[in-house]
Amino acid sequence: MREPNEVYEEAMSYRIEYDRVESEMPEGLTQDMIEELHDLAISKRREGVPRLKRLAKRFPGVPVLQNYLAVAYEVRGEKMRSRWVRSEMLKQHPDYFFAKVAEAKRLHEEDRAAEMPTVLGESMTLREALGTEEDPHISEWKNFQLMAAFWHLDAGRVEHAEMILKAMRETEGAGELAKILNQQLMMARWTSMQDRMRRDEERRVVVEGPPEPEYRERTPRPAVDPAVAALYDWADDLPQEVVEVIRRLPRELAVRDLRAVLRDAIDNAAHYFHMDGEYEEAEYWTGLHALFLLGELAGAEGREQLLECLSMNGEVVRWMLIDDFTWQPLVGFLEDGGYADVAAWLRRPGMSEVSRMGMVRALSELAAARPEKRDQAVEVLMDFAGVMAEGEAGDGVLDTRVVAVLLGELVELRVRQAEGLIRRFEERGWVEEMWCGSAAEMIGELGKPESKRRKLEKLPGWYRREELEPPAGGDMDLGMLDPWPQPEPSPPSLYRPEASPQGSGFVPRVVEQPEPGRNDPCPCGSGRKYKKCCMR
Repeated sequence: MREPNEVYEEAMSYRIEYDRVESEMPEGLTQDMIEELHDLAISKRREGVPRLKRLAKRFPGVPVLQNYLAVAYEVRGEKMRSRWVRSEMLKQHPDYFFAKVAEAKRLHEEDRAAEMPTVLGESMTLREALGTEEDPHISEWKNFQLMAAFWHLDAGRVEHAEMILKAMRETEGAGELAKILNQQLMMARWTSMQDRMRRDEERRVVVEGPPEPEYRERTPRPAVDPAVAALYDWADDLPQEVVEVIRRLPRELAVRDLRAVLRDAIDNAAHYFHMDGEYEEAEYWTGLHALFLLGELAGAEGREQLLECLSMNGEVVRWMLIDDFTWQPLVGFLEDGGYADVAAWLRRPGMSEVSRMGMVRALSELAAARPEKRDQAVEVLMDFAGVMAEGEAGDGVLDTRVVAVLLGELVELRVRQAEGLIRRFEERGWVEEMWCGSAAEMIGELGKPESKRRKLEKLPGWYRREELEPPAGGDMDLGMLDPWPQPEPSPPSLYRPEASPQGSGFVPRVVEQPEPGRNDPCPCGSGRKYKKCCMR
């Protein structure tokens, strides 16, 4: 049996003819009439069947007329008559290509697709079905590909049918039949997905991770520089100016205070986690802000605290790091090395799934975006994969969901030496196909060029610091640092010069905002009226 990519290559190997086929016609029948009859057959017009019946009887040696008559019956919903005409057509013209296609279609409808090769050829290739070396016409090509796809689908070879659909979509003129095949594939995809999910669930191995913490009272905020304290006052609308002010602080001061804010976030995570949203949204973001900035300014100095944060309960970690951002704030802590600490932490029993998945993603993104860091990052990933491959259920380390993410990242980085590990995980039944694909799919991807991911360049503007040349004749616009759509920059008056014992020179000032009217745009930026949004 050919592989899916071989099926695609075979389908695309023909030089297809698109011009009108000029066949020799008996007297009283012309090529223009044949084209007119084709349009009549698919039009549902009442005179179609009677006229085609008369012509098919008058010209029994022209099988295309019987084919059009069968089509006309089917279009009118008379399937039994259509099938009878096609059966007679096959008896009278056994070598006629469309008679073979019609018979293959009947076998498919009767759940006898396994018999299709007896009609279309044992190799199930278009050249054998045509019985000629001539280039196929587009109508021949697309009808055969549809039947071949049905044959693969009925045998459960969904990937082969997907490759045929890909070929049909890339070939001019295959639109309608490609839609028919796609509709057939939708159910097959769903069934295949359900089967994969069921298999994954049956063989899944899970690490329980740290328990969920009990509720505790909020401890007082730490005394820090006012610029760092401003992190408590901003959610995802953190102005770039706040970040720049913190960056201009003496480094030791900034790192000390950011670590104090992160310690505060860790110590009070249980308090906020159990309050079910009954807190200022800015408090929810404080730990994430501190992590991003610490990663940039502290790196190795904050790594121990970072790993402490990731060692908490997985749901708490996900809550603290705002789900999709989980891997992003970790990258800064890896830029200056410390891979031995990270490798040891990944191997530590009982770490949560979400934390280890985030660290794997961070290492992978670092390897993709920083070529000079690739070898060290890949070494840690391969070491972790080796430990997992030799693990056992219940050892506190092996988690098949983490394995899926880990293998997926190694494949995306095109780490060729990962092939042996992929086969090892497959042997032990620990490949979760819904997450990373089958072993064969992953190994096939390893041979392709590395995907061009540069997700480190997509971090929010608040946390990025690029060496940009200021425009001639003026200061650099801080908005240039921001690659994501952000609210309008806060006016400079939000910060007023004041003496600060720590030396920042800036103190946040509260700006009172008037209450919006019921029909005013909601200040949250949703685009809806205030009464329909945050007022409710």
